[in-house]
Amino acid sequence: GYVYYLLNRITMHFLFYSSIFFILPTYYAYLNKLYILSLTSCFNSFFSTILWYNYNRGNIRTIDVFFAKLSLFVYSIYSFILIYEKPYLFLIGSLFWTQIYINYIQSDISLLYHLNFHIASILSNITVIYFSVKSDLISV
Repeated sequence: GYVYYLLNRITMHFLFYSSIFFILPTYYAYLNKLYILSLTSCFNSFFSTILWYNYNRGNIRTIDVFFAKLSLFVYSIYSFILIYEKPYLFLIGSLFWTQIYINYIQSDISLLYHLNFHIASILSNITVIYFSVKSDLISV
């Protein structure tokens, strides 16, 4: 009862703060003139932070899920271009995709999995930005 409630509340605070960290790929992409990635990450950070600040907002959850899926779509397009250019990135991408997928699916079991989902998403976004800057196919 109470211990579960307390752990959930603590985890929600961590999710709130981890949502703020989506600003890292936003800033990194902006510095490297990857404005589409920057804007996508910015919206993702904004709505995720608002959602985890007060989880009981139904409309914000819908908007957050929309921008999370949009972010996944946009970053996936960049990833596919990078994999086409450098096939070895498929292995790195597969590791990130597996982590993101497993933690997202298990988010219903525990919010700790959703926290891991945030961390894996942020790291994968930064990785895509890093390789995009070095890419010959993605112009900045």
